Amino acid sequence: MLAARKVMMGGSQLPELMLVNSGVFAGSGNSMSFTPVTDRIGQLQVMMLSNGREGGLMTPPAGWNEALDNTSGVSAHVYWREIVADDAGAQTFTFGGSSSVRSYIRMFWANAAFDTIGAFATASGTTPATAPAITAAGGILFALGVTSEENGAFSQPAGMTVTQRQEPAATQCGMALFQQDIGAGSTGTRSLANSVSGVKGGALFSIKGK
Repeated sequence: MLAARKVMMGGSQLPELMLVNSGVFAGSGNSMSFTPVTDRIGQLQVMMLSNGREGGLMTPPAGWNEALDNTSGVSAHVYWREIVADDAGAQTFTFGGSSSVRSYIRMFWANAAFDTIGAFATASGTTPATAPAITAAGGILFALGVTSEENGAFSQPAGMTVTQRQEPAATQCGMALFQQDIGAGSTGTRSLANSVSGVKGGALFSIKGK
C-alpha cells in the first residue's frame, strides 16, 4: 500500500491516501458484502469490483454513485461516495446472477472529490488493453486493469506507480490499479498489458482535491 502523503500542486493540496485494500470472494454467490464503515466521515470512498467474464449488471447500496458498469467481455464496475455518516449496516453490492468469480479493490481518500472516468476498453490474446484518454481537472490519475477469469500480472504503465494489485488464483479474476499525479488537461492513453491470453480491459479515472 502506498504511504499517505500530502502534496502541494499549484497552491492546492492533493488528496491524501488513507487506506487501500483488495480481496476475492470464494464460492458461488451474487453479492459482495463489506463491514460497515465508521470514523471516515468526509472521506471519498471508491470501490472497484468484477466478476470476471460472467458479467451481469451490478446494483450498489444506497448512497453510491455509479461511474462504470461494464458487462461486455469482462466485468468492471466502479462506484464512489463521499461519506456523510457512519454506515448503519453492511454495504452489499449485488450482481444480476450468481458468480463464483468475484474480486475487488477499494480505497479511501481525504481532501478528495471524484473527477471523471473514461470508457472501458478491452483486448484479447497478447494485445494490451488501451485505456482511452480523459480530460482531468488535475489531481491523481488512475489506470484500472481487469482480467476475465485468469491470473496474470498487469505491467506497470510508464510514469505510474502501483496503488494495489489483486492477482489471485487462476479461478478468480485479476485486478490492478495504478496512479500518477497529473495537472489539468488531457491525460493521454495508458497501455495495460497482461500475461494472460483471455480478455482483459482497462479504464482511466481521476480524483481531485477539494
